Amino acid sequence: ERVLVRIVPILRDGVGAEDASSRQGVCLGLREVLENISRSQLAEHMADVLPTVQAALTDSDAGVREAAGEAFAILFKGGSGGAVDSVVPSMIQGLESEKTFSESLEGLRVIQIVRPTVFNFVLPKLLKRPMSLSHVRALGVLSTSAGH
Repeated sequence: ERVLVRIVPILRDGVGAEDASSRQGVCLGLREVLENISRSQLAEHMADVLPTVQAALTDSDAGVREAAGEAFAILFKGGSGGAVDSVVPSMIQGLESEKTFSESLEGLRVIQIVRPTVFNFVLPKLLKRPMSLSHVRALGVLSTSAGH
């Protein structure tokens, strides 16, 4: 527990590093931490871990997003179904802005690859009326990788 109190803030801050390989390393380190903590420890540190993973899922670097997807999969497997409820809506909202569209879409795609059932959660939100052009574009990309 004492280690988590020290390491989680370091990882949280590290996801903002300028160097993509450092951010990817942070995600890989976070994945290792998540694989080796208990559910109660995860619950205790979720407020720091989840935003860190979410930020990495929308990173501009594909390697960082991929490593973040692995961490997200462990979060989800670890009994934190709330991870989807917390992360996916903000990514769907990110689709509305041209500035964040690509990163949000890539984040959703990575989540979908590691957790294919998330498409069942995303689909109704993207089909909500009135449909926006960004949602149609996202559906096109996500539907092609849904069977991945």
